[in-house]
Order: sequence, then structure tokens, then C-alpha cells
Amino acid sequence: MIGVALFAAGFAPSVAATWGEVGAAAILGIVMGLLLVATQGRPLEGLLPFLGAFVITTLGITTLSGLVESTGVALIVLPALFITVPGDTLSATAAELLG
Repeated sequence: MIGVALFAAGFAPSVAATWGEVGAAAILGIVMGLLLVATQGRPLEGLLPFLGAFVITTLGITTLSGLVESTGVALIVLPALFITVPGDTLSATAAELLG
């Protein structure tokens, strides 16, 4: 959970480089981490990309409306949702195996 939040906060500056957006990415990353832990090893695990996108986008629009208006919803939620991209996990795994 904390790893997802740190990843999202670390990835955020490459998408949108203000402190507010980094903080928003960390908060949304915590929520995504909670969803990841809650669905791990359960039948809902396959729905995590859809479920995560719905929950994170809804939270971003409703609770971070000021940032969403200035930056756009995609740039706010993207860092938290990036862990659901299969290529990211495969690249990290390959790097660990090769290292």
C-alpha cells in the first residue's frame, strides 16, 4: 500500500509538476494500494484495473475538484493508476531478474 503511494508520488512530477498534484497522487496512491491489497488473491483481482479506475477517478473528481479544474482529471489520476499497466509490472520483473 505504501509502495503504491510512493510510486504514484514519485511518478507524478513527470506528469504534472506541482506540489499539489504530487500530494494528490500520493493520496490517490494510498487508495489504490488499499484496493490492491483488498483484491489480492480474490476473484475481484482481475477487475482491479476497472475498479481502481472507477474509484480513483470518482475520488479525484469529487474531492480534488480544484486541481482537476486546473490540471485535468487524467493527469491527476494517472500516477495512481499506473500500477495497473501490465507493461510496468513486466518491466519491473525483468529488471529484477536481470539485476
